[in-house]
Amino acid sequence: QALISIPKMSGRKFIAATSVASALLACAVDEVTSIIFIATLIFQVCNRLKLNPTPYIIICVLCTNIGSAGTMMGNPVGIFIGTKAGLTFGDFFRWAFPIMLVSLGSCVAVTLVWFRKELNLFDERLQERMDRQLSLVPKVVVPYRRGLALLLFTLAFIASHHALEEGLGLDKNSILLVAPLACAGVVMIMKRERARYYVEHEVDWWTLLFFMLLFAIAGTLEHTEVTKVIADGFVNVCGDKPGILIPSIMATTAIGSAFVDNVIFVAAFSPVITALGETVPAMPLWWALLFGACFGGNITLIGSTANIVALGMLEKQSHAHVGFIQWLKIGALSAFIAMLIAWVMLSVMAPYMHPLAGAH
Repeated sequence: QALISIPKMSGRKFIAATSVASALLACAVDEVTSIIFIATLIFQVCNRLKLNPTPYIIICVLCTNIGSAGTMMGNPVGIFIGTKAGLTFGDFFRWAFPIMLVSLGSCVAVTLVWFRKELNLFDERLQERMDRQLSLVPKVVVPYRRGLALLLFTLAFIASHHALEEGLGLDKNSILLVAPLACAGVVMIMKRERARYYVEHEVDWWTLLFFMLLFAIAGTLEHTEVTKVIADGFVNVCGDKPGILIPSIMATTAIGSAFVDNVIFVAAFSPVITALGETVPAMPLWWALLFGACFGGNITLIGSTANIVALGMLEKQSHAHVGFIQWLKIGALSAFIAMLIAWVMLSVMAPYMHPLAGAH
């Protein structure tokens, strides 16, 4: 409701606030959940203004993918990298979040210029509706207070995992892995009459099995030292200087993530970062892998799960179709600028990053 109550509302104000909200929401509840919420709002607004929602969906998805790099919870890639490298929620907030914010600003600016004609039409339709004193969307009342309280508790639990682990003398990231399971258990207790249904029908077991086998393959490559051979080849081509390795890893990951799901690519590439970490500081390389995977998801319409979900909703709701080249033009431009910013900021911040402890 706050997004549509901005003083002196305009198309640029609305989409800028919506895209930033989508990115920040992705930091808390993951990119797919975020884009589902935001896309629903966009469809309501565009239906009332008789507008094609395609450009606004594209803008928000691009910003959501960038926002997903801000915390551990924004993307499965973040969870994987965090556990693999021994990074904490605090590490993400200290190093990844500021880079994400600056990159997000560039994405908002680029997309507002790119879709300026559509935003001018938004202003015209909005003014016509305001002249008739009609609202954009109906007032939404959220009745699920207990669910919201549990969500906020889960986020706080995850965010404080490192302090709790140190205070209780537990292994690094142990509470991070247990917290979602514990909170899911609370849901099962609260909704015990539906617990069996949730386990049997609401959990995507096939996807979980796929990731289990995928990580097993990545572990096999590491155990057989195939990844060490790849890492040695990477060093031979790119050298062992972080100033060259950071953009090389970021570009390689971005291109790979654009055409192969970023989780799959990161799972396959992470042992290479582990091997590189034996000779060079590993922390900047892990961040390069994170930003390459998340930002590279913007390049093509199949580069991110959020892209596929949003486009599926767009086709279902508006029967609109986004072409590969149509997406590639703005997606590649926004991804390139965001990665350029991340590269510069990582290069500046790299000397201040502490060596990783407990990476495995």
